[in-house]
Amino acid sequence: CTESWQATPENPANCVRGDNSSLYRFAFYLTWVWGSIFSASVATIALYRTVRSVEMKAGRYLYPESTLVLTQPPSSNSSSLARSLRTKMKRMVSRGNEDSRSERPLPRSRQVFNQAVWYIAAFFLTHAFACIQQLIFFAGGSSPFWLIALTLFCDPGQGLYNFIVYRRPRYVYLRNRNPELSRFQCLRLALRWSFLGPVDVTTGRGRKVTTVVDCVAE
Repeated sequence: CTESWQATPENPANCVRGDNSSLYRFAFYLTWVWGSIFSASVATIALYRTVRSVEMKAGRYLYPESTLVLTQPPSSNSSSLARSLRTKMKRMVSRGNEDSRSERPLPRSRQVFNQAVWYIAAFFLTHAFACIQQLIFFAGGSSPFWLIALTLFCDPGQGLYNFIVYRRPRYVYLRNRNPELSRFQCLRLALRWSFLGPVDVTTGRGRKVTTVVDCVAE
């Protein structure tokens, strides 16, 4: 039917029900979904910058020698001048070492950033095809079957995607600690923990947790 906002003198509105539904769909669905994705992206950048700042400040205390610069009082005689020049050369080399240390990787910041990006990707995957379908409908077109199928497949799966992303750090931990295991084995062990408790990697069977430390380690 022709909605009121599309009506012209030659083609008046003729919707019996659902008049201007495409506008409502755009205002109360697409706007909020993409606004949420944008807000999550901004929050991710802010979180990454905060963690990176804290990690860099903590590095100053973990590597205090990088902030120490020895000074030597100036002297008027030639021997003292030579020693002063050698000290300045050593100081320049020391500053070069400081620059190299300041460029050391920040693993915690990178882990936080990667995990946040995966959560945003899960959110995007859930709504991307539905939004494309609504835009096509808003433009007056017809969605192809494959797009409808992808929408119906991805739209209900947001909880599953978030669960997989939530277990991703455990999967990465198992891959790093047990390189002899395949990707599928690490994924199975990471997901199994969520339902059956801690897993003994060597046997693939559940093991008993006796302390809080054991549970946290898993």
